Amino acid sequence: MATLIEHYTLFKLCLESKSDEALLFMDKHPEICFANYINKDFDCTPLMAACSNKLEIVALKMIDIYGFDCNPNYANKDGYNVLIISIMRQLLNVANKIIDRFGNEFKSDQLTIDGYSAFYGACLFNLESLVLKIIDTYGDKCKPDQISIDTHTPLTLVCKLKLSLIAEKLIDTFGDKCNINHKYKNTYTALDLAKKHMLSNVIEKLSRHTFLKLYNTNDTKCSICYEEFSDIRIMLNCGHSCYCKNCSLLLSNCPFCKSKITMKYELEVK
Repeated sequence: MATLIEHYTLFKLCLESKSDEALLFMDKHPEICFANYINKDFDCTPLMAACSNKLEIVALKMIDIYGFDCNPNYANKDGYNVLIISIMRQLLNVANKIIDRFGNEFKSDQLTIDGYSAFYGACLFNLESLVLKIIDTYGDKCKPDQISIDTHTPLTLVCKLKLSLIAEKLIDTFGDKCNINHKYKNTYTALDLAKKHMLSNVIEKLSRHTFLKLYNTNDTKCSICYEEFSDIRIMLNCGHSCYCKNCSLLLSNCPFCKSKITMKYELEVK
């Protein structure tokens, strides 16, 4: 049976960034879990210490040897767990290993005292592949609507950072669930930020989402030719959507509000 001193040893080696010694220690004791130790003075586990000090190889080996026994869901008093720490330290391999190894058993919705989640951190550091993995693995549990202490949601954050592909994924996956109308600093919506940074694809998706929600009607006939819609009708950037595809090709301004046409959207007729 392992002594308290032996449990403390692995933690101390990680805390002191002694990577080689930590690896040797785990090789010597693969059958005994020394990774579930929680040091109360530092409010930290060996795995958290390894990630905090960027001991990537040690962290990966610890997960491989001890699995869930290395206490991955433990969060310190400030709300940081090992996934959030690995992301903040930009240890992409460790973060991927945590998600792959622990899957839905991992507490992906953990928030720090500043309102940061692992998902928010991945957006902050533009870890695109990790953002996509978190979305695909945890869905709504990754807190896409969370508002951080700096008043950002993940969507406003990635629009501000000009991360168009991540913004598009958020809109496509979560829609209203990513808090689309939230105002960063009570001033800027995601659409405002997308326009400011000329993120054309994001602007189109946000505009389409907004128009579909606000202006979608039950009209069955084109307002120009009065023919019934077949399978689609066309919505203009102003939000009016009473035109068939053929008639819309003739328009440069909306017949209703006279707005210049800059975008056209195909809407399915139900």
